[in-house]
Amino acid sequence: MEKESKQPKLGTPEAKRELDALHKLMRRYTAGGDLTAEELHLLDKVAVSDERTSPGKEPETKNAGRRILRRVYAATVPHDGRQTAAVRKIRPVSRLYRYGVVATFLLLVGVSAVIGFRALERTPQLVELAALQEVEEFTLPDGSRIYLNRGSKLTYDDRTFNDERREIRLSGEAFFEVAKNPAKPFIVYGGQTQTTVRGTSFNVKVYPGVRENVISVRDGRVEVKNAEHEVLAVLTRNRQITWDTATQTARQDSIDWQRAAGWKDGRMLVLNHAGLDEIKLKMEQCYGVSMTIDRITDGQVSFYGSYPLDDGGAALLKELSCIYGIHSKRQDNRIELYR
Repeated sequence: MEKESKQPKLGTPEAKRELDALHKLMRRYTAGGDLTAEELHLLDKVAVSDERTSPGKEPETKNAGRRILRRVYAATVPHDGRQTAAVRKIRPVSRLYRYGVVATFLLLVGVSAVIGFRALERTPQLVELAALQEVEEFTLPDGSRIYLNRGSKLTYDDRTFNDERREIRLSGEAFFEVAKNPAKPFIVYGGQTQTTVRGTSFNVKVYPGVRENVISVRDGRVEVKNAEHEVLAVLTRNRQITWDTATQTARQDSIDWQRAAGWKDGRMLVLNHAGLDEIKLKMEQCYGVSMTIDRITDGQVSFYGSYPLDDGGAALLKELSCIYGIHSKRQDNRIELYR
């Protein structure tokens, strides 16, 4: 008992090759060329409904185009299940009609297959790079080097990166040394900002849950936009912009880039214009402690400094007390800040 062959899924290379083969058969047939009995049988299998399928039950295939073709053919062309053994250059009208339906079917399915194949080619292939407990260094396909700070990750589409643009998405903090290519802008999406360069080195800090997005430049020229694609600043060497996501305001400063990116060697905790929300995050990432804040608003603190990673955060807590009058109470791996 002959079983219906399994059909390749539309949009795959196998389906494309099968459709190309069927198209070649149809072109030979309609041009008056001879087909073998086996080739005619192949076209019959495409065109003819399987009589052995029980009434009311669809053949086991997800190809909607094939099911529609079979219904149209069953309603218009009688078929007695017999094969034509002889191959003639003069075709019976019924067979010409049948293969006309096949040609129409192949056209429709072929278009669907091409669309599916192209959609398959456009399907994003996301690459994710992450740094958990340590600072990590990566090299992108274009040769750009990236340092990811603790608790950070970035993603990019491997199929489109470095075509017309070099686009990535960042969550956390990263320092970029971008390979020069004026024809292909390098764009970093993160937080509420979009940073565009063509070959430079800069730092982007966009931690989820942290109020401020900060972009700092070591060298080159960097354009920064907000979520509405409005240009906030064009930064050059030792310049920095801080975007307050709560008030939707920007502030520019002159900085020493080593203060902004001093973290990338992994030896110190470096804070650059850090509020309490960022200090809370860094205490957990670097010292493994959770922090609660009592009766202190985040806008009251803006902190700079470098601190050792092996003292459990003692030096940082001491400076918070000396500069801002913020006291701390520690129990095991929990710290409470209060005034």
